[in-house]
Amino acid sequence: MSLADCDEPAAVLPFPVRSEALLASLVPTLRDLYVRGEDESDPFLMTMVHGLRPRLSIDRDAYVEVRQQPEAFLLKIAAAPDSKITFETPDFAMLVKFVLQYMAERHGEPRSDGGLS
Repeated sequence: MSLADCDEPAAVLPFPVRSEALLASLVPTLRDLYVRGEDESDPFLMTMVHGLRPRLSIDRDAYVEVRQQPEAFLLKIAAAPDSKITFETPDFAMLVKFVLQYMAERHGEPRSDGGLS
């Protein structure tokens, strides 16, 4: 059966662009490595927002946003009350390195079983 044979109305659903899909794939990995039971109630921890500007809220102080023109990942970290660190790269692997380093500094080193040491 093809779509043309179907009597039901069809809708074209937007599929995440490659960058958004990569960012979304990072969420379960970070949750497995860093989210503990007491953290699960934090609405800012590992929350993915889809839309015109896809955003991964890592925690209350950091997020990653997908930039479209030019396509790049933008990591912003509140480092002090009056300071922010901004890192922009088109390289997803480099972004992951920075995010993992940030998570280790703020939330502790992950154990090999996914828990924190």
